[in-house]
Amino acid sequence: MIYYICLFEDYISNRREGTFAPAELKTDGFIPCSFSYQVMERTNRLYGAKDEPCLLCIDPGKLSAEMKVERCPDSDQEVPRIYGAINQQAIRHISQLDRAEDGFKTPMTVELPPLVRWVKDFPAEVSVMAKDGTIVGLNDEAIKAFEYAGGEEVIGKNGIQCHQASTQEIIRKLLSEQKTHSYLRYKPKSHPDSGIFCYQSPWYENGEFMGLVEFVLPIEPEEIERFKSAATPLVINSKAG
Repeated sequence: MIYYICLFEDYISNRREGTFAPAELKTDGFIPCSFSYQVMERTNRLYGAKDEPCLLCIDPGKLSAEMKVERCPDSDQEVPRIYGAINQQAIRHISQLDRAEDGFKTPMTVELPPLVRWVKDFPAEVSVMAKDGTIVGLNDEAIKAFEYAGGEEVIGKNGIQCHQASTQEIIRKLLSEQKTHSYLRYKPKSHPDSGIFCYQSPWYENGEFMGLVEFVLPIEPEEIERFKSAATPLVINSKAG
């Protein structure tokens, strides 16, 4: 799904014979849309406390007009753009965006589906990176792990630069080649009772490569004994996704 944000009155006034053509289509030649992880930043940037924006959930597969994913000239992010009016059949639903004290709240329509809502409280780090390297999602444990870089503030920033220099080239290669990668690491000298298992994998939306997801699971002390003879780190698997 992709999303378009506008004032509800603008949506009503720009509908014509089963299509929706906002002002941007005439002025810019395209309709600027967002991926789910870009919705709140765009909404809070464009609208204030007195505005009542709504969110159109659009199915790209049902669009009559051409959609392209292009890089914004004023940022490093890639965004979806629709080059033509939006036919009504492509609009899955419309949601009102509610405002909280610190800005607009994410509506249920752009939250994770039920199958993956467990990720937020999962007792291991889960981080999601877009294909341009931007961090687009962190669960609670991952936010704690990124406290040295600002915690939740790293969302929307370049995730490659948030990693150690020795890891940056590996992540660039995984993004470029769309590969999975996993390894074990333990610290027998400084932290004899600590260890992690890390699994990195491409993620997709409607068959399109979208970026990299990383799981970092803690290893219990008794499990460390089984890995003490292994090199640090030990690459278990690396293959094309």
